[in-house]
Amino acid sequence: MRRRSVALTLLLAVVGTVTACAPDPVDRAQLTQWRSDRQADIDAGGPFLAVLSSDSSAGQEGDRLEAAFDQPQLLGAITFECFGDGTVELHLDSDSATGTATSGKTTIQTVSCGEGPLDIDPASLGTAPIDLVGVATTDADRDTTWFLTLRRAQSTP
Repeated sequence: MRRRSVALTLLLAVVGTVTACAPDPVDRAQLTQWRSDRQADIDAGGPFLAVLSSDSSAGQEGDRLEAAFDQPQLLGAITFECFGDGTVELHLDSDSATGTATSGKTTIQTVSCGEGPLDIDPASLGTAPIDLVGVATTDADRDTTWFLTLRRAQSTP
């Protein structure tokens, strides 16, 4: 009998520790409201070269989205923003075609959603005009939704 109560106590301690480490579930109503508010801000804050958005589920690999341009573009601003206080791994890539050769750049970084919008240096994707930007998220530690906005570089007169 004593052995059984010790085993049960250990089991409860392990279960308690594991559940204490698990993040609180995401409030879907708050997530939906954040997405709606953010979309309204983006609509009011244009013009953007491209706006990409998707959801990321905890422990799942997210969708890869692309913005392809008719003509090569020089990026002036890249901003990533995600909902909540979790973290997500952000993968950005770009392609640039010159004649028959295509070159690409990729950058990966961990983003803490609770820190607000992340301004990304456009030079991280190269300094030449690009034809395509791709984005994906992985390793989200909780469910989230996100936006990536791209602005064209200001031309100098």
